[in-house]
Amino acid sequence: MPRRLWLKKIRRNTPLILLLDGLDEVPEDARASCLKAIGEYGAEASRRFVVSSRIAEYAATQDAPVYLEVEVQPLTPQQVIDNLTAYVFHQPEAKPLLNALQTDPLLREAVANPFYLNTAQLLFATGRKYSDFGFAATDVAGLQRELVERFVEYALERKAKRDYAKEKVRKWLSFLAGKMEESNRKIFDLLDLTHWSGWHYNPLVSQKPPKSGCCIGFLLVIIILANFSAMILFSIFRKQFIMDIGQFLNFLTLMLAFLLSTTRSSKVLRENIIYIDSPYQHIIGPFLLVHVYFRIRYHRTDTLPLRLVTFLNEMSLRHLLEFDGDPMTGKGGGSWRWRHRIIQEYF
Repeated sequence: MPRRLWLKKIRRNTPLILLLDGLDEVPEDARASCLKAIGEYGAEASRRFVVSSRIAEYAATQDAPVYLEVEVQPLTPQQVIDNLTAYVFHQPEAKPLLNALQTDPLLREAVANPFYLNTAQLLFATGRKYSDFGFAATDVAGLQRELVERFVEYALERKAKRDYAKEKVRKWLSFLAGKMEESNRKIFDLLDLTHWSGWHYNPLVSQKPPKSGCCIGFLLVIIILANFSAMILFSIFRKQFIMDIGQFLNFLTLMLAFLLSTTRSSKVLRENIIYIDSPYQHIIGPFLLVHVYFRIRYHRTDTLPLRLVTFLNEMSLRHLLEFDGDPMTGKGGGSWRWRHRIIQEYF
């Protein structure tokens, strides 16, 4: 069954629940209006939803328009030990981590948070022992910071598919984290490169993409006129640099003619279902040229790599980022996010 029909069947036959994750990440002065909008959405009895938030930020707001509140407690040391014991013969990191937890009570407290437990698992999966990490903290918060630092250092150095210089990776990720924080973005996609530079285009606002064919056609006419002008000037002055300009304009003419012939009005939104299965899917027409321009500009200033998609997928394989598709092939998704807010804050 084609995927489009499969998704329609799910939406028709399955009572979907809207998950609104991270109320605490909404700006403080906008949380009240956000909760009001959620209440208006839930006024219809058939609509079901879940709102998640950190406890402190949730307590500081007015009550959410929900029927039930559930507080998730920290993991207990015994729960962690029982889980690792069950998998000690199936996961290579389980046994060394279990031994470390049984000998260090501070580490047991530090991994009560699932993020730090997962980070510890990734560290011990490298095959190193507890003593190899050189933890020196004397309190839980300090040990949690050291867990993150050791994990990031390891992730910057290891290679999943492609090797990068450690300091360059740190620089590129710091730039990405800073820009996402500055623009209050939790998810990154390729359009953000143009948005950061003042070009604002969102193809998901409506079902119809911009009239890219008209834009390319207009540019094509201008370049053809410039090409004729270059030919006339060369026939008069016979200068080599004029010939070089004419050849460059010929190249641009061919490229724009190709884009004009291939520009299509494929819909990104079909029947209220978003289809994004490639990072480049929603960059269409002349916006592809704009995107390439900014990619080159960021590469020349060494703030981001030229092969950005390859780099972001490599960071997903290293567990610093998460790709909503398959990072091994780069297919099936179109955006990335940090594995956890703590990792973004680190950079």
